[in-house]
Amino acid sequence: MNRPIFIIICVYLAIVLIGWAFFWPTWQITANQRAEFKEWQEKMAQAQEVWGKIKAQSGNFGSDETQGKILDALPSGEDEAGLLVQLEALSSQNGLILSSVGFFSEENAVSVAGQTAAAASAAKEMKISLVLAGDFPEFRNFLQAAEKNLRLLDLVSASFSSEQGTGEGAWRDEFNVDLKTYYLKK
Repeated sequence: MNRPIFIIICVYLAIVLIGWAFFWPTWQITANQRAEFKEWQEKMAQAQEVWGKIKAQSGNFGSDETQGKILDALPSGEDEAGLLVQLEALSSQNGLILSSVGFFSEENAVSVAGQTAAAASAAKEMKISLVLAGDFPEFRNFLQAAEKNLRLLDLVSASFSSEQGTGEGAWRDEFNVDLKTYYLKK
């Protein structure tokens, strides 16, 4: 072979090997960064999609339907008559006898996270004392139904007493329940 051609081929191979030794790691780093960039673009697209859903839901919060649901859970005013009807229905549906009911308004303002001071002072508490007669499984069902009731009812305390009723082997259980509910000040 011709000596100048051999030297040119060797120099060309040396340049390729040196280039490969210096530039290959840089190429790998660049390829890895491109893959990471693509992953971040996908994550960013997912985050923007979630953000769009959040904005859509927050836009629905001010709708008349949502405000109607809030007013059902927190009625304006004490609405003792409506509450009495709900409690009577809850007790009778669960096989209990509603012996007595007492409503006590409290002047405690209820603060809700994220509300302004004026909005927080609009919500008030009302204490309800109930005396129910029936069996314990029925009482447990009553508490579960009260928990699922549309109007917010918090159980404050519950106690019971048992006494022998009239009739052969008849026992009468009496349950004293203190509940707390909330309403918006008129």
